[in-house]
Amino acid sequence: MTVEHQILLVEDDVNIQQTLVDILEEHGFAVTAASSIADARRRAAPTEDYAVALIDIMLPDGSGLRLARELREARPELDIVLITANASLETAIDAVAVGAFRYLQKPCHPRVVIQVFEEILERRSLQDEAQRQSRRVQLVYDLLGQLVGVGDPGTVACVGAETIRLATGATLTAVVAKTAAETPPRTWVVGQPPAELAAQLADPTWLAGLAATVQADGPQCVRGVWSTASSGTPSDSVVVVMMSPPPSDVELVELMCRQISSAFQRAIYHEQLHAAYDRLRTQQQTLVEAEKHSAVGRLAAGVAHEIGTPLNIISGRAETLLGKVDTNSALADGLRIIVRQIDRIAILVRQLLDYSRTDSGDGRAPIRLSAVLADTLPLLQTRAMQRMVTIENRVPALGSTIVASFHQLQQVILNLVLNAVDAESKTIVLDAEVVGRGQTLRLTVTDDGTGITEEHLEMIFEPFFTTKARGEGTGLGLAVVRGIVRDHGGRITAERVPTGGTRFCVELPLAP
Repeated sequence: MTVEHQILLVEDDVNIQQTLVDILEEHGFAVTAASSIADARRRAAPTEDYAVALIDIMLPDGSGLRLARELREARPELDIVLITANASLETAIDAVAVGAFRYLQKPCHPRVVIQVFEEILERRSLQDEAQRQSRRVQLVYDLLGQLVGVGDPGTVACVGAETIRLATGATLTAVVAKTAAETPPRTWVVGQPPAELAAQLADPTWLAGLAATVQADGPQCVRGVWSTASSGTPSDSVVVVMMSPPPSDVELVELMCRQISSAFQRAIYHEQLHAAYDRLRTQQQTLVEAEKHSAVGRLAAGVAHEIGTPLNIISGRAETLLGKVDTNSALADGLRIIVRQIDRIAILVRQLLDYSRTDSGDGRAPIRLSAVLADTLPLLQTRAMQRMVTIENRVPALGSTIVASFHQLQQVILNLVLNAVDAESKTIVLDAEVVGRGQTLRLTVTDDGTGITEEHLEMIFEPFFTTKARGEGTGLGLAVVRGIVRDHGGRITAERVPTGGTRFCVELPLAP
């Protein structure tokens, strides 16, 4: 018997009292009868729960109106029904004053009595339903407020788990958000699902069956777990909620599951949007760099054509004159300066051509990085000794094989090591490892020199950008290196070393 069916009857007429008890009990109500105010007070102790009090206005020890007022003050949710044999306008007004639900006059037809109590139960049911719906709306609204703008699926799962736990009071075993359309599917788990569920989540067939069931029948308890699919795209994501004990408000759990699933799907779309934006930005940067590459190539071709021939003539004449004058004369010194500057211009033209030239792949063959280093590092020893720099080669002698141009790879190493030497380094370390699931060889060149500032890290590969003093660099070395690495299908990055210095990472695909 529920509280809604508990009735306190206060009536001093024994016959009327028994008649009312029989009528109410016949229709499923539990009746506690009292004959006086004192008896009613005793029976209406705080431990007793009543939905309705049926009170006679005229009682032997006082007014039933006073008793009704006392009961309403103690229990505001209690419904009062007053009965009297001496009905008048005054008593009706008094009944309204104490908040009575209905005012009945003796003798009461049984149908009227039952109708009054059914109205009370219906009203209570409507009130309870309104409260439940209001609570659902508020909880779902609060959940939406927490999930708006969340772009991480894992955060969606955490927020959803905590909100459902607080809303239902149940112990959550796990909240699982899983993509069904991705290959392989990704899973975000909050809590500790049982081993059986963890195994099922790893089974694409089970997941597909779960999504299909939800799509056909809507959010429900499927195979012991509460689950739902995203609205409109049930195959894209599935949210699984395990609860103990099962929720009493199933509709609330379904509503919250739908919101979590929708938020989870939005987070997936947010990730995809960011990934697409990153790809677009990378492509834009590639197009800009390609345009700059093309511009420098056209410039280099013009420079080589327009300046190369005059430079050769000037250099030849200067060498001829240098052979005809006294080597210790001021004229000879001037001629030697001319020759050196012409050589410098020639180097610049050659670097421009190297930067702009597109490698066709000719001359590439399977080689080991250790072999390139064995031929290249001796060329740098004299420069390193002059600057008192130690070069440590930690690349394994029998390392992995790459397909590359020996000469161009040598040029990459020369540029990177010489830059490290010029950065006032004391030690330069060359190392290599296989990364990217065994598909890529990564060469690192690490120095302990002056390092590169954060704002310059994004610019060092740009043509003509240099941090060296005027006259000490052209700003094309790293641009040429990046062009060579990209032509080989790889990439090069630079980063600051926390202890000081710079680390360059060259990644090249391994030979098939």
